[in-house]
Amino acid sequence: MPFVEQETLLSSLANQDTRNTTLYTRLLLSLPIGPVPFYIVFLLQRSTFLPAFLSIVSLLATAYALYYMPLPPVAADTTPTAAHPASSQKGKAILRDISGHRTTADLTHSTVASSPLSTYVSSEYMSLLHQYIIPMNGAICILLALYELYLNRSWREGMQIGGGYVPSFILGAIIVARRELRVVDLGGLERLRYRYKAV
Repeated sequence: MPFVEQETLLSSLANQDTRNTTLYTRLLLSLPIGPVPFYIVFLLQRSTFLPAFLSIVSLLATAYALYYMPLPPVAADTTPTAAHPASSQKGKAILRDISGHRTTADLTHSTVASSPLSTYVSSEYMSLLHQYIIPMNGAICILLALYELYLNRSWREGMQIGGGYVPSFILGAIIVARRELRVVDLGGLERLRYRYKAV
């Protein structure tokens, strides 16, 4: 395939990949944000205030991690084997151009919205937030699950709106989804392409 056609094809794939990533991320946001209004009702009662508050914090933290903390690209293997073909690589493809052009990695990262907290919080605290938000969220989910066990409620009750298992389920689903949305850095293939062009 001529080099110009390769450039056009790769650019088209990059733009499509970026649009798909943005679309899937926004659709998935409904998973943690949707239950939040239903938990607000439980804030009005003293007996359910604390678990409802913790559930809301957990759900919002999950939404934040999904939207503002995408996982970095994972390196792709440019020497596929029969046991591990290139097509089996997890995530959506992203190609990095080593010639100094704007890359598809740049396109993807340019679509990641900057956190609104960065306006009010220093970069040092933002780094700490991004480092610990998921572990702390996991700790909150464990506390909520233990509270459900303390109440001796059934699994079905705990998975209903207002239940303590809902934040845990949603956090787990989003963690898996983030891995599926993780892009694949195919820089090795780009280097091969430019090497063949030079030859």
